[in-house]
Amino acid sequence: MRKLRWMTLVGFVSALLVGQLAEARTKILEFPREYPVGFICVVPTDPGVECTIRGTRVARAQGRVVVPTDKLLKFEPDHHFFEHPECLLKLPPDAFDYIELRFCSMADGEEKMSDTAAGYVVNITGIRAISFDKSDTTDSGAAKVAVMPHLEGVSFSGSMVNGSCLSALRHCRSLRFVRFGDNAVDNNYLRYLSELPNLQRLTLHRVGLSKAGLTQVCKCASLTNLDLGLNVDIDDTCIPVICRLKKLREINLVDTKVSVKGLLALTALQCRRIELPHPLASYSLADQELLRKTFPGEILGAPVKKQIQAILDMMPPDPSKNH
Repeated sequence: MRKLRWMTLVGFVSALLVGQLAEARTKILEFPREYPVGFICVVPTDPGVECTIRGTRVARAQGRVVVPTDKLLKFEPDHHFFEHPECLLKLPPDAFDYIELRFCSMADGEEKMSDTAAGYVVNITGIRAISFDKSDTTDSGAAKVAVMPHLEGVSFSGSMVNGSCLSALRHCRSLRFVRFGDNAVDNNYLRYLSELPNLQRLTLHRVGLSKAGLTQVCKCASLTNLDLGLNVDIDDTCIPVICRLKKLREINLVDTKVSVKGLLALTALQCRRIELPHPLASYSLADQELLRKTFPGEILGAPVKKQIQAILDMMPPDPSKNH
């Protein structure tokens, strides 16, 4: 009888410890009960310095949601969230690691919703990266996240941000990745980038980058990855400035005016990857051989879409379309 009691006690204590251990490995997120505000996703592997985060949806953000503490999490808000961004005030500061604030207004009175939401996101101080891509976010909203202590990446592609937010973001010392793309950037504000001591990756893809703006960019001594694609003012005269970036290992020069001569000057750097201005096959055979000899292995890259189009252009026309 005494042995039975002892075994029961041991079983009870074991169950209690297992329950406590399971509880320690989870956290509770309290969302509105009346309506969902998006999805919680699990990010399978650490994406590193990135803002475009892929994850698997594991729960709808509604009511009480129990999530693991040993997994990276991403919050994908829906339109209800932008109507009620104050719901973030009930969440712990480490609720999730990434957030995608993609919202475009469809009606009058919704224009400022993205900027308003950014003001509530700052309560989740553990966030590592924020994507404002394809949103109505302006510099006013983007500047609000400068106070976030662990923020490593921000992306503004296709947003209404023109760069003035950098005057505030320069104080975000933890930033390692900044991306602008398909939005006109005021080159005057690029001077603030050099005040980010840990900036490693910078994307300025089709932003109207000027040579003066590039000069400011190349003061960022810690850069290892630089995307200058689709900026037509970038040419051979810019190469000496780019070569100041002694830590640069990857550069995108797609659809710039850099010639073969300019590309060869990049040997001053120890680049592991160079995205060429044009498909390699579009250069003369002599230049192709010279580039391959100068940059051996898998260093050279080329715009994929243009490679595909080049192949299509070489194909004979479809006779069925010749009416």
